[in-house]
Amino acid sequence: MLMNAMLTIGFVGVGVMGEPMCRHLATKSGASVMACDRDTAPLERLAAFGVQAASLDEIVQSADVIFMSLPSGAVAEARAIAVRVGMDPQKLFEAFAAGSADSFALRNQGMKAVAPQVFPEKAFPVTYARKDLSYAVALGDQVGVDVTGAKNLVACFDQAIASGWGEKYAPAISLVFEGAQPGS
Repeated sequence: MLMNAMLTIGFVGVGVMGEPMCRHLATKSGASVMACDRDTAPLERLAAFGVQAASLDEIVQSADVIFMSLPSGAVAEARAIAVRVGMDPQKLFEAFAAGSADSFALRNQGMKAVAPQVFPEKAFPVTYARKDLSYAVALGDQVGVDVTGAKNLVACFDQAIASGWGEKYAPAISLVFEGAQPGS
């Protein structure tokens, strides 16, 4: 069943999984599709299928449905963007959760830790997350898979550790994205 042509779909995150899903919606749904991503390359490719590149703020303001295809670290980036454009992060995450962007990472990391900026110690700290992700990066390198996103996240973990947040709950990397000062 095709969706109403008046429907506007917003897509946040058009990487390895998000780009093909967004392209499929743009070509098969009959809806207007908007997308945002920090990498312009997939947005340029999607433009050929009628996807309009947009900011997170434009998507939140215009979309009837929002899909979020992001690693949990990107939830922290979404909060930082929301804060910069004057949006309440909790309301943004609630909007995501009301649609298909709902996920374990959004509800348990985004809404309980990232939005309120609560990062208890001894609750799967940044140092453990970095260690685990480093194994995945090493495996990717070993088998010849480009894991740029994972390497970028390791760099974010490194910044959080250098800032003294290594023992805080892993979503504390949101402090890095928001430019928080060490010791805060």
